[in-house]
Amino acid sequence: MSDKIRPWEVLERRISFQDKNLTISTDLCRTPGGVEIPDYHTMTFADWAAVITLTPEHDIVLVRTYRHGVERIFLEPPGGRIDDGEEALAAAARELREETGYEAAHMVPLPVMHSAPGRFPTRAFGFLAFGAREVGEQALESGEELEVHTMPFTDFLADMLRAAEPVNGMHLAMLQSAAIHILGAEDEGLDTLKKSIQGVLTHQT
Repeated sequence: MSDKIRPWEVLERRISFQDKNLTISTDLCRTPGGVEIPDYHTMTFADWAAVITLTPEHDIVLVRTYRHGVERIFLEPPGGRIDDGEEALAAAARELREETGYEAAHMVPLPVMHSAPGRFPTRAFGFLAFGAREVGEQALESGEELEVHTMPFTDFLADMLRAAEPVNGMHLAMLQSAAIHILGAEDEGLDTLKKSIQGVLTHQT
């Protein structure tokens, strides 16, 4: 691979804004070609995790919630921020239990993602959970309002792929990664689900 593309040099960095949820850094950078780029802003949020959660019947466990950034209500996988010192897998299991009352038999990691690496270094950790069952009530934080909803995995996949309004791109990427993982899994118990996924993806082409 060519080494012509190299990282920028950070000549100066200052924190323009910082609270418990967000840090905005303003950098003075120099490119490998010697061009100085002033006032390059990056925004750092806490890393977060989300869970594509399947029940034994291959329904997906979702939450219905309001997202103020776009002032819309979304149906989405459960998830949330990873606390300081917390492992991503532990955070995913905790968020699943708190937001839905479900626990999974086991989880597998999906690719770690950046939403917009030019500006946001925050990482999103996705997991695919199998054998999820409801074990108790939700344990929501103050200000959280979430409705738990289940539906066939392939119905939600199709809805996301065919949505008329903008969707959460990170959740769609995790959902597609989960579908690819399922299609490649050597598990006869997933054969029916695999056929349904293949039907959805074929319809999209």
